[in-house]
Amino acid sequence: MRLLAPFALAAPATALAAEAPAAAAAAPVSATPMLGALVAVVAAIFALAWILKRAGLKGTPGGAALLKPVATLPLGTRERLVVVQVADRWLVLGVTAQSIQPLADLEAKPLPEAPATAAGFRDALAKALKRDA
Repeated sequence: MRLLAPFALAAPATALAAEAPAAAAAAPVSATPMLGALVAVVAAIFALAWILKRAGLKGTPGGAALLKPVATLPLGTRERLVVVQVADRWLVLGVTAQSIQPLADLEAKPLPEAPATAAGFRDALAKALKRDA
């Protein structure tokens, strides 16, 4: 009798298993609601990203507004000099793949105006076209 006890417990489970395929066959499952929800979530993510971009929130950390890159000079494949403005000070930093070293602390100065290269290119192109014509 002891040997038959585990089979007695398994009998109701096999009866339920036999009823499960019949119930599943009676109600067809549709993927349309799931796909609709997936499309809605992806569209909501893109809409939120577009709204944040239009609002000017680009995900910068709170302290990043205090820092402003002024200039960068590459020295090698992974080394460069970087000038960063912090409040009214310029920090000259040596940046490598392994570390960042402060090199100098300077007073901030007004930056010189950048030359108008677009007008220079426009003039050079006009001269070249006139010469060829």
